[in-house]
Order: sequence, then C-alpha cells, then structure tokens
Amino acid sequence: YRQMMEQQQTADSQEKGPEKVENGGANNAAGGDVMVDWKLDGRTPHQNNEWYVRTPGYTCGFAQGNVAVLIQVDHSGRVISATVDNSRSTRSTTCMLEQAVNYAKKSRFSYLGSAPKSQQGYIYYTFVAQ
Repeated sequence: YRQMMEQQQTADSQEKGPEKVENGGANNAAGGDVMVDWKLDGRTPHQNNEWYVRTPGYTCGFAQGNVAVLIQVDHSGRVISATVDNSRSTRSTTCMLEQAVNYAKKSRFSYLGSAPKSQQGYIYYTFVAQ
C-alpha cells in the first residue's frame, strides 16, 4: 500500500507542471520557474507576504513571454502608476501587456520611512502557456 501511495504522489507531482516560485527580488531564489520578480530598492511585499505582488502568469492562454512594468510607488508602498517598458519585454501580446499593468497596479509593497514621496522600480512578469 505504501509503495502504491508513493507512486501516486510521484505521478501527481509530475502532472502539475513547472513549480511557480515568486522570487521577490531576492538574490537567493528557490528552484523552479520565476513568474514574478521585482526591483524596488529597500522594499519587500506588504507585510512580507508575496501575495501582494501576484502574478498573472497563466491568464493569457497559450501566450508565452516576458513583460517589464515600470512602477511608481508612494511612501506607503502603494503602486500609483504602472507602464509597460517595451524595451525590456519580449514576445508580449496585447493580453500580456494589459494583464501585467493590471496586476502591477494591484501590487503593494512595504512602508519605508526613508523612501521618497514617489519611488521608481520594476516588476517583471513571465507568462507561461497553459
């Protein structure tokens, strides 16, 4: 029975496909496909919870590519503007561009007492075909 359960768990894990890892700008990323990453000096996701920098990685059907979004964050960590940086994006479709901006605007970062009134950074999204 135990051997049968181990075989089933192995089969289940193989069916799930690539593991999604949200890096969060860390230099010591875990293994797997990174679907969202960011560069925003001195900031972490709000409450150190990566849920606040979510990924639209599977939202555009069979589209695959990368989208870089230039963000402006206010003193409290809220994204106040988001625009696509086409020069840093590859193989992007209209769906990917729209979803990247939409998700970037929903992102929230930690409060930083020493931050300027408006801070600039990037969120990088990787889209994977379903």
